[in-house]
Amino acid sequence: MPSNRLQQNPLVLWICLMGGVISLAVLSIGLFALAPNSMGLTEQDYAISSAFAFDEWEISTRHGYVSFPEGGLAVEAYKHDRLAAFVVWGKACLSVTPPEQATTELDDIQITAIFLPEKELLSARGSTFIRCTDSPDACQQASEFLNNEQRYLPTLEIFGTRRSYPLPSGVAKLVMLDSNGQRFAYQEGLVVRLQGPNSPQSFWSETTFLQHLLSIDSFSSMVFYICCILLLLTATYFSTLGRKLDNKMSSALAEGKTASLLICLAIASLHALGTGLIARLELSPLVRTTQDALLISLLVYWLNRQSPEWVSWMEQKRHLPFRQVGLGLILGGLAVTLGQLAIPTGLRPLPLGDYLVITGGGLIAVLAQELLWHGVVLEHLATRLGNLRGLLLTAGLQGLLAFAIWLLHPVSALGPLNTLVIVPLQSIWLGYTYLRTNCLVTPSTIGACLVIFPRILSF
Repeated sequence: MPSNRLQQNPLVLWICLMGGVISLAVLSIGLFALAPNSMGLTEQDYAISSAFAFDEWEISTRHGYVSFPEGGLAVEAYKHDRLAAFVVWGKACLSVTPPEQATTELDDIQITAIFLPEKELLSARGSTFIRCTDSPDACQQASEFLNNEQRYLPTLEIFGTRRSYPLPSGVAKLVMLDSNGQRFAYQEGLVVRLQGPNSPQSFWSETTFLQHLLSIDSFSSMVFYICCILLLLTATYFSTLGRKLDNKMSSALAEGKTASLLICLAIASLHALGTGLIARLELSPLVRTTQDALLISLLVYWLNRQSPEWVSWMEQKRHLPFRQVGLGLILGGLAVTLGQLAIPTGLRPLPLGDYLVITGGGLIAVLAQELLWHGVVLEHLATRLGNLRGLLLTAGLQGLLAFAIWLLHPVSALGPLNTLVIVPLQSIWLGYTYLRTNCLVTPSTIGACLVIFPRILSF
């Protein structure tokens, strides 16, 4: 059999793809053995059930210490049956090395959340005499405070599932509130940062690279994620076997107009700016849903003005949705299962209104993203550059704009990894699915699964 026929043979392609997936899986398993926290922990609320009082307490970190000379009250917070944090009520003093770092704004600290590795938290608790006490109000307040702070911890979003990463040895994070409710954050790592309303300070630490959050744990999680993407690309290929990798929708769009592509990118940039500002201002999810609905309306109106044939092309696809939705549910369900590393056991006990908000908002957000990036941007780029280069460039642009959103609201320490690696890889898979099916229904269904299922299903 000629070599070109071998390359086109599905069995040969299947063997090559599965060989690559198995090789990467073996590599990721080896890395997991070296870094057992590489997949992180699925996001869940903190469990708080006990409180204790103390007369004096000093907790050391690599670059200083926090002390409570006048005593106070503390509660223990657990996650996945691990001690994850303390919340302490009492006047706190922070001392940072090098001593030239100013901490004068921290003279009135009243509440302190302390995030350390479990071993160091247990050691700190054993360094002082504690008196167990009942304080349900403190436990409730600590639970609300920590669940709100959870978004600032190092997290990766893998197939819609947010995974947080425990702090490695030698790394600490303190969140402090003064009597006016002003928030100060101190975090150690390769760069030590102390941030508050008027005190953005940072300096390089002596922490080795292998102890940092973006080292072996993040690398091994990326290897696992790439394995999953290859597996899903393989599943997409065989589930759409017999279809040509083509972009027929491009004939319904205006061709040869560079201005159209620039308008698309301008719309995408404005949408990213709006998303970042909504996140930074912590506006209601309904505001984000409204923005996405306006984006959909604008794109449909603009496409209709550019080329009325686009509406005719969409009407020709009316017989496809049931089959395409089924394929999207299968692929999306597989991706969610890989992200959770667990099988769903049922629905979460949420109010009916929450189900409606999550489902409706998720569908609108996904449809806006797919129509913008794959229905418009990918079509324009694929028409001019070819499918492969258009797909890669679209994924890169989507990652860059996601990174810009993170810069506007930099909450997670692993934001650059999320936006510059995970978002483009997922975009490649969804874009490839769109090109294989020549329909937005399948990638939109997959995207809806990734947005909705992790929030409404129990695992």
